[in-house]
Amino acid sequence: MVRSINQNKWHELKFELRDKFPHINLDDLNQADSAVDSLIRQISERSHSDQGEIVHLVRKAIEYIDSKHVI
Repeated sequence: MVRSINQNKWHELKFELRDKFPHINLDDLNQADSAVDSLIRQISERSHSDQGEIVHLVRKAIEYIDSKHVI
């Protein structure tokens, strides 16, 4: 699922995921670069959650963010 997204959407994605994983702080999320796979790994390591579940949540968050930017 290697995917990069633009910076504005990247920041939105981090805030969406921070809401879903309240024990993950912004510093943890900022350690990931702009590749989605890095972000998923970072969340998985910090939250001890199933990586498949995180992938699903990230995909849904990206779809939501993309839908907000459709003109």
